[in-house]
Amino acid sequence: MKQCRVTNIPDSVFERLEDRAAKNRRCLNTEILCLLEQALQAEELERYDTREMLAEARKIRMLFA
Repeated sequence: MKQCRVTNIPDSVFERLEDRAAKNRRCLNTEILCLLEQALQAEELERYDTREMLAEARKIRMLFA
């Protein structure tokens, strides 16, 4: 697995991450990985929905062209 290092995290963000990790009974590293995965999945779903809507719009446009 790859590693990365994050620096200059504002104290308020770090505290929120620690609180969230404790609430979810995870270590800080696992909590950060979960948040990154969720963000990337949400972005991918958003892109998929947009592509799907564009494809449907093109089909409809072709019906009336």
